[in-house]
Amino acid sequence: MINHKIDRKKIEDAMDRGGFGYYGIRIDDDAVYNVGDRTATSHDWEDNEPEDDYLNGTCCVGISYVEDIDKAIKIANTYYGDHVCLIGGDSMEYGEDEGEYIIKDAVVVAVL
Repeated sequence: MINHKIDRKKIEDAMDRGGFGYYGIRIDDDAVYNVGDRTATSHDWEDNEPEDDYLNGTCCVGISYVEDIDKAIKIANTYYGDHVCLIGGDSMEYGEDEGEYIIKDAVVVAVL
Protein backbone atom coordinates (compact mmCIF):
# COMPACT_ATOMS: atom_id res chain seq x y z
CA MET A 1 0.00 0.00 0.00
CA ILE A 2 1.18 3.52 -0.82
CA ASN A 3 1.03 6.22 1.84
CA HIS A 4 0.16 9.58 0.31
CA LYS A 5 -0.19 11.15 3.80
CA ILE A 6 -3.61 12.47 2.85
CA ASP A 7 -4.88 15.00 5.40
CA ARG A 8 -8.34 13.86 6.53
CA LYS A 9 -9.06 17.18 8.30
CA LYS A 10 -8.30 19.15 5.14
CA ILE A 11 -10.82 17.03 3.23
CA GLU A 12 -13.45 17.41 5.94
CA ASP A 13 -12.95 21.19 6.08
CA ALA A 14 -13.26 21.52 2.30
CA MET A 15 -16.43 19.43 2.26
CA ASP A 16 -17.89 21.44 5.16
CA ARG A 17 -17.38 24.64 3.14
CA GLY A 18 -19.63 23.02 0.57
CA GLY A 19 -20.25 24.24 -2.91
CA PHE A 20 -20.52 20.87 -4.66
CA GLY A 21 -22.73 17.81 -4.57
CA TYR A 22 -19.90 15.32 -5.13
CA TYR A 23 -16.29 15.09 -3.98
CA GLY A 24 -13.39 12.75 -4.61
CA ILE A 25 -9.69 12.23 -4.09
CA ARG A 26 -7.74 12.54 -7.33
CA ILE A 27 -4.26 11.00 -7.60
CA ASP A 28 -2.29 12.20 -10.62
CA ASP A 29 1.21 11.43 -11.79
CA ASP A 30 1.63 14.26 -14.29
CA ALA A 31 -0.78 17.11 -13.68
CA VAL A 32 -0.15 19.62 -10.90
CA TYR A 33 -3.28 21.50 -9.87
CA ASN A 34 -4.07 24.49 -7.70
CA VAL A 35 -7.31 25.24 -5.86
CA GLY A 36 -9.88 26.52 -8.36
CA ASP A 37 -8.38 24.74 -11.39
CA ARG A 38 -10.61 22.65 -13.61
CA THR A 39 -9.23 19.14 -13.95
CA ALA A 40 -8.57 17.35 -17.22
CA THR A 41 -11.09 14.83 -18.50
CA SER A 42 -9.92 11.27 -17.88
CA HIS A 43 -9.19 8.71 -20.56
CA ASP A 44 -10.91 5.37 -20.67
CA TRP A 45 -8.47 2.56 -19.80
CA GLU A 46 -8.26 -1.02 -21.01
CA ASP A 47 -5.74 -3.54 -19.63
CA ASN A 48 -3.86 -0.77 -17.74
CA GLU A 49 -3.37 1.26 -20.93
CA PRO A 50 -5.13 4.54 -21.79
CA GLU A 51 -7.49 4.43 -24.74
CA ASP A 52 -8.11 7.26 -27.20
CA ASP A 53 -11.63 7.65 -25.80
CA TYR A 54 -12.41 10.12 -23.03
CA LEU A 55 -14.83 9.62 -20.15
CA ASN A 56 -17.53 12.11 -19.13
CA GLY A 57 -15.35 13.73 -16.48
CA THR A 58 -12.42 13.23 -14.12
CA CYS A 59 -11.89 9.93 -12.30
CA CYS A 60 -11.42 9.97 -8.53
CA VAL A 61 -12.10 7.99 -5.38
CA GLY A 62 -15.55 9.24 -4.44
CA ILE A 63 -16.59 10.65 -1.09
CA SER A 64 -20.34 10.94 -0.55
CA TYR A 65 -20.35 11.84 3.14
CA VAL A 66 -17.80 12.91 5.74
CA GLU A 67 -18.16 9.40 7.18
CA ASP A 68 -16.70 8.00 3.93
CA ILE A 69 -13.39 9.90 4.13
CA ASP A 70 -11.34 7.17 5.84
CA LYS A 71 -12.50 4.51 3.38
CA ALA A 72 -11.73 6.82 0.44
CA ILE A 73 -8.23 7.52 1.80
CA LYS A 74 -7.60 3.78 2.13
CA ILE A 75 -8.64 3.18 -1.49
CA ALA A 76 -6.69 6.24 -2.73
CA ASN A 77 -3.56 4.82 -1.13
CA THR A 78 -3.68 1.95 -3.62
CA TYR A 79 -3.09 4.38 -6.54
CA TYR A 80 0.29 5.56 -7.77
CA GLY A 81 0.96 9.24 -8.39
CA ASP A 82 2.78 12.19 -6.87
CA HIS A 83 0.00 14.78 -6.89
CA VAL A 84 -3.08 14.44 -4.69
CA CYS A 85 -6.05 16.77 -4.56
CA LEU A 86 -9.71 16.87 -3.59
CA ILE A 87 -12.01 17.63 -6.49
CA GLY A 88 -15.67 18.55 -6.52
CA GLY A 89 -18.52 18.87 -8.97
CA ASP A 90 -22.28 18.74 -9.27
CA SER A 91 -22.65 15.80 -11.64
CA MET A 92 -21.10 12.36 -11.46
CA GLU A 93 -21.40 8.80 -12.61
CA TYR A 94 -19.90 5.67 -11.14
CA GLY A 95 -16.72 4.23 -12.62
CA GLU A 96 -15.65 0.62 -12.85
CA ASP A 97 -13.11 0.59 -9.98
CA GLU A 98 -14.00 0.28 -6.29
CA GLY A 99 -15.29 3.61 -5.00
CA GLU A 100 -14.68 5.35 -8.33
CA TYR A 101 -16.60 8.47 -9.30
CA ILE A 102 -16.31 10.24 -12.64
CA ILE A 103 -17.04 13.87 -11.83
CA LYS A 104 -18.11 16.09 -14.73
CA ASP A 105 -16.51 19.57 -14.90
CA ALA A 106 -14.49 18.85 -11.75
CA VAL A 107 -12.80 21.67 -9.86
CA VAL A 108 -9.92 21.37 -7.38
CA VAL A 109 -11.16 22.34 -3.92
CA ALA A 110 -8.05 21.35 -1.91
CA VAL A 111 -4.49 20.28 -2.62
CA LEU A 112 -3.68 17.38 -0.33
